[in-house]
Amino acid sequence: MKKYILIACATLAISVYSYIDLSNIKTTAVEVPPAESHIVETTSGRLIKITDPRDLKDLVSHSALITKGKIINIENVQEEIPLIEGTPERAATEAQGGKATHTRTGTNYTISVSEVLKGQLDNQEIIMYISEDEIGLRPELKIGDELIFNLYFNKTIGKYIDVHPRAAYLRVNVDKKVKPMFDKIKEFKELENESYDEVKKKIKDVE
Repeated sequence: MKKYILIACATLAISVYSYIDLSNIKTTAVEVPPAESHIVETTSGRLIKITDPRDLKDLVSHSALITKGKIINIENVQEEIPLIEGTPERAATEAQGGKATHTRTGTNYTISVSEVLKGQLDNQEIIMYISEDEIGLRPELKIGDELIFNLYFNKTIGKYIDVHPRAAYLRVNVDKKVKPMFDKIKEFKELENESYDEVKKKIKDVE
């Protein structure tokens, strides 16, 4: 199979990649280690580039919405969405007389929000979407799981998506201790087994 690299872009309608590039950050306050990028393979064999957050501040700054919430429903979905006007994909499809739409397959996670740590919400329930092709890059998510979610709203699909396949998730256990799903950076490792209130304070302190 011929493989190719696709860089994530939240504005594309033909594919949705549930991560955000965290490399374009400049700061003069402190020296931070360079962001680490790596190429991963999706279920279909696509190769995509993921850039890890440098630290907690990096993750928080790229999250439009940070909530604590519980997954209350999981639904596999197939939706037809229009190809973006003026894109090569739409032009090629229309030139062949085809329908200028793309079938998007993925999973909707309904989250019951118990607390908002960053951003604003009008509803206590939100839907987070993960594309079928990339779900294997995420931690296993089940109904009843309570986590801190780092998200942003994708206007193209009208749903929230995570800002990183693993760093976006911090599990909150029944004893209210936190377990990060990403441990490549020392600062994230040190969050493990801290109380939810301690982690919440750190998030709000760097917001």
